[in-house]
This record gives sequence, structure tokens and C-alpha cells, in this order.
Amino acid sequence: NGKKKRVNRFRARRSYRFYLAGDSEQTIPKKTGYGKTTIHNIIPKYRKNGNISVAFRSG
Repeated sequence: NGKKKRVNRFRARRSYRFYLAGDSEQTIPKKTGYGKTTIHNIIPKYRKNGNISVAFRSG
């Protein structure tokens, strides 16, 4: 439908923690419910800023 939703900060932080624990970008979406692209966007934003203030997802 093209509508954008803001990524929940708690879930994004949890996604990043999965990444730090060794999970791949391919396995994290199955655990979080986010799409692969969203996870791919969350990781570098968290790495750089420590937050995901500009990360969005459609749905």
C-alpha cells in the first residue's frame, strides 16, 4: 500500500543485538518480523549513530 511505518526502537535495538551476537542479516528477519532490507538498513545506522531515527519500513 506504500504506507511507511516508523521502526520500533526496541525491536530495532533487539535486531542489532542479534547481529552483534553473530546472527546474519538473513536470519534476523525471521526472528524479528522485519524485512531483509529493513534489517540491512538498521545495522549500519545503529553502528554509526546508536539509534535508528530515520529507519522506516513499509507494511
